[in-house]
Amino acid sequence: MSKIIFTTKDGYNITKGVKYYSVKIKEYPKHAIFKNRKQTPLWSMCGPYINPKAHESTGDIEYFYKKENAEEFINQNKDE
Repeated sequence: MSKIIFTTKDGYNITKGVKYYSVKIKEYPKHAIFKNRKQTPLWSMCGPYINPKAHESTGDIEYFYKKENAEEFINQNKDE
């Protein structure tokens, strides 16, 4: 059995190679490496990812296993 890397907001355990999605919930400072790159809009969804390092918690992104759950989260929260 693969080691669990983290658990998504919708309750799924993510292991190496498992696809997942992210939703940007807060603005964050632009890193110098990406100074010429357009920032991801607030309440946008990205993915699917398979990179186990893409999940490192910074408090500005929520992670979901199912795309539908990410979309529902956006619809329920983006107008708050």
